[in-house]
Amino acid sequence: MNYGYIRYSDGRQERGSSVARQEDLIKLRCPDIATENIFIDRGVSSFRGANLEEGSQWCELLKVAKSGSTIYVEQIDRLTRAGIDKAQELFRNVRKAGINIVTTVDGHLFEGGKDTDAGDAIRIVFAADLGRAESASKSKRVAASYVTRNDQAAEGKKIKIPLASWLDYDNGKYKLNHRAEIVKLIFEMCISGTGAAAIAIELNKRGVKPFKFEKKEEKAKREGKKLEVEEGKEASPPPLWGAASVFVILRNKACYGTYIPSAWKIREAKRTGEVFENTTKEIADYFPAVITEHTYYAAQEALRIRRNTRATKQSREDAPFNLYQGVAQCACGSRLHVMAKGVAKQRYLVCAGMRENFSGFEVQP
Repeated sequence: MNYGYIRYSDGRQERGSSVARQEDLIKLRCPDIATENIFIDRGVSSFRGANLEEGSQWCELLKVAKSGSTIYVEQIDRLTRAGIDKAQELFRNVRKAGINIVTTVDGHLFEGGKDTDAGDAIRIVFAADLGRAESASKSKRVAASYVTRNDQAAEGKKIKIPLASWLDYDNGKYKLNHRAEIVKLIFEMCISGTGAAAIAIELNKRGVKPFKFEKKEEKAKREGKKLEVEEGKEASPPPLWGAASVFVILRNKACYGTYIPSAWKIREAKRTGEVFENTTKEIADYFPAVITEHTYYAAQEALRIRRNTRATKQSREDAPFNLYQGVAQCACGSRLHVMAKGVAKQRYLVCAGMRENFSGFEVQP
């Protein structure tokens, strides 16, 4: 049986030609390969070894591939960039299982069921070392760019960075866009005592599009494209606001103009176990403010009060364990949440779709 394996580490590569190029090379070497036999790890790093962990498409592929099967992959670094030892271990295990590997970029066959010869060993070592060095170098460049960016921001320079949905960058300046009014409305509703779920319902009733989806639509329109349905999937209704989306906005200090520089060092320290002093500081009045700082903290206090008084909080010791959490699903495809209703606070499983948009969907008995 023939299989293909495709991997890329950055989500931006999906919008480029990475997947198409790898798939074309697989089909060039194996024209009769079935599409369902091509496994793709999307946005998964081989430098950190994430593609070799349980649950990855590579691991799923190894579960179905039998002795005598052949796996087609663009080149060795698509399998691992974790260094020579990892690469040798990977190839040794795959070949011991009697599985062949063909690198499509050059058509080289690493034959399964045989010991590694000198030629193959040199190929593996060279590719693994080069891939590791390239990834390490890129990681250092990215880290350095974050440091430079943070330093420039601290000096007051307006730099081009990923922005909140209500902000635009134009000619070296930040400016508010039409979504700022929605942000203001969300804070007003929160302070008045409306919960995040109820705010989401109200936004959906008003026909307000989720920011991320609206930006995606705007980009497609600018580029003269249409948002297409992924092949093999049914068209789904437009996304709706949910409580989580509302919480993200209510917790974002950029709402009152504060910028928190990217803490890349924190993420790296968590990975390596390194101990360091975090010198990253918030930069006040960096962005145009939608609300005042006072309004922001008034909303945080409103959230705190609701969090401490709500009856359905699952982390409370006196709250019953939700056996269905992360498992139960409505017939419409939405998640089912536990909600307390009525004076007696009886708990019911309620469709998230009903909570978020009053869809009116009813489960047939």
